[in-house]
Amino acid sequence: MNGTYRQIIDWVLQNRGMRVETCHIAHAKELSNIPVNRAWNRGTRRRAKPCPSNKLPVIQEAFRHFGWNPQESD
Repeated sequence: MNGTYRQIIDWVLQNRGMRVETCHIAHAKELSNIPVNRAWNRGTRRRAKPCPSNKLPVIQEAFRHFGWNPQESD
C-alpha cells in the first residue's frame, strides 16, 4: 500500500480540483473497509467531520491510484 494522506490530498486537488481533509480520508478508509488507526485527538467514537458524499468517490479513486484497493461496504 503506497501513498500517504498528504499524497492523496495532493492527488485529489491536482486531478479533481477538490480539497479534502485527513478526516475525510480516514472516514473514507473506514467506509471502504481499509484498516485505519484511531487518531490521537479523537475523543469520541462519532466523527466530527465525516467525509462528504460528493468527495467519497474521488477519495476512493485516489485509493485505487495508490494501490489501496477499497472494497465497497454493504
